[in-house]
Amino acid sequence: MNKMYIGDVERISGGELVLRGDTSEVRGFSIDSRSITPGDIFIAVKGHNFDGHDFIEEAFLKGASAVIAQKSSFSGTNTGGKGLIFVDDTIEAMSKIAGSLRKSAGIPVICVTGTNGKTTVKDLIASALSSRFNVLKSKASYNNVFGVSLTLFGIKSSHQAAVLEIGTSSPGEIGYLAGVAAPDMAVITNIGYGHLEALGDKNGVFREKTSLLEKLSVSGTAFLNGDDVMLSEVRKDGRNIRFFGTGDNCDLKISGIRKMLSGMEFFLNGKKFSVPGYGRHNVYNAAAAAAVAMDMGLNAGEIREKIEKTVMPEMRLEKVVSGGVIFLNDAYNANPGSFEAAIETLADFPGQGEKWVVAGDMLELGDESCEIHRSLGKKISSSGIDFLITLGGLGKHVSSGARDQGMREDRTYMAFSYKDAALKIKERAPSGTTVLVKGSRRMKMEEVIRCFTTYSTP
Repeated sequence: MNKMYIGDVERISGGELVLRGDTSEVRGFSIDSRSITPGDIFIAVKGHNFDGHDFIEEAFLKGASAVIAQKSSFSGTNTGGKGLIFVDDTIEAMSKIAGSLRKSAGIPVICVTGTNGKTTVKDLIASALSSRFNVLKSKASYNNVFGVSLTLFGIKSSHQAAVLEIGTSSPGEIGYLAGVAAPDMAVITNIGYGHLEALGDKNGVFREKTSLLEKLSVSGTAFLNGDDVMLSEVRKDGRNIRFFGTGDNCDLKISGIRKMLSGMEFFLNGKKFSVPGYGRHNVYNAAAAAAVAMDMGLNAGEIREKIEKTVMPEMRLEKVVSGGVIFLNDAYNANPGSFEAAIETLADFPGQGEKWVVAGDMLELGDESCEIHRSLGKKISSSGIDFLITLGGLGKHVSSGARDQGMREDRTYMAFSYKDAALKIKERAPSGTTVLVKGSRRMKMEEVIRCFTTYSTP
């Protein structure tokens, strides 16, 4: 982080400096009082389940040199003579500070969005670029206003590039976050059914995701999935847009896709790559990463070596073996597109054993939710899956769809708890069975595997 003092913070945040306090250099910023180190500025933000103003005193005790607070929410806590800045909105102030840090860093910033694959692509890009660059990247799935800002708070003078994940849960969020991040490169992985309660329909998703392009620098480059029906219709209109995919419309042509025991192999414009993740969707993820890295000047050999060694994100088709059963833990999240891709991966997964699905509810799908879950059941049955277990109130629609498509009733089971689902697998799944476990994040479907492991351990 470039040198910054409390007066600079007042100016950037647009706030009112009530107490100057410590005039030494600001060491960092935090919205978590537990992580404060001496010299940090604590920003008292309000979340859905917390209010940072309740922890101002703790932040000062931990060594915060100053606090940014909303005057309307400040309770008159004793500051001990330390700095205090009043602002109208602490979240907006946080974004302004993060944007200033990004601007002053002067390094290339790559922003990744899309309905599915954001975290994986972000990690693959960062891994590929690490061959030559010191890369700052979003932790885990830090893709909202808090995550993007916290990531940018971590910029150091030693960083040479940054890779940020940009998500959304409501209209306008991607445009706002992209305004903070000011991308030099943008990647859009795909357009699917996600957050429909807020975005309305797939067209709403498309408008929201492609708003990232509006914030791209004039000389910037966008990388879009050319095999995605909606993204393939994006017009270049003088912009530097490059499409990756298998179609003839693609500037970066994927070919020669092949399944391996360790993941997937493919060619991109004739150059060979492999990715340590299962499923065709991971080919697209790796192709996007390779495209960005090549545009940054890396050669295929450098990129290939780093992508092959990338540790893939947890709970994204993560292989877990327990009690003679192979679990594909894809429990991080779920929407129709990612669930379909996961089922296809399961159907093609090497091995002679049975293929099972434990399906949790997909949430935030609005009025189409019941029909979408019924379609999921049909997909599961038509893919040759041997047994279906559902969890959650929408499971009845998944089971109904599967039976409508020909799955026998005795090959479906509606579990009432994680333990119940785990015991059903233990009782009925033959050794060598592969079980896909997937559902929305709030469903915490990984608990099924935890319960199974618990009851399979002597």
